[in-house]
Amino acid sequence: MQLAKTLKVTPEELFDALAGSIMQDIENATGKRPSRNKLNGYKYEKRAQSAKGKAKGMAIKVKIKHFDYPCLYEVRFQYAAGINTMRYEAAPAGDGACELTYTEDFRVWVATRLARAASSASSSMSASSRATPTRRLIKSSNTSRVSAA
Repeated sequence: MQLAKTLKVTPEELFDALAGSIMQDIENATGKRPSRNKLNGYKYEKRAQSAKGKAKGMAIKVKIKHFDYPCLYEVRFQYAAGINTMRYEAAPAGDGACELTYTEDFRVWVATRLARAASSASSSMSASSRATPTRRLIKSSNTSRVSAA
């Protein structure tokens, strides 16, 4: 999925807010507060909060793949069920504004694992006993992610 929007803030103002939020998240999860210039490539693990905010939820591995102030922020969240990657790209748009392009990609592990298992079972069957609809389902499951350009 990709979205583009013109914001009435400069790229620097946008990235100052993003950096503050990122550093606060890292501090909440690890007790450490890295400086903005150390965010590129930073990895940490956190726990999602439960619906009521009381109990600790599932583990989430976080990797800041890119932090190039004030143009690019890309982060990957790895859950037990899959990987969610988000990317923020900002470019000046004049008059104190910026054009923000947000891209998100979610890949589900469960569907991929099921597809591999089904594909493996299917390959052990004779060619004449393979069902065409099943093969189409397996192929479509291999690319199960939310993506629209």
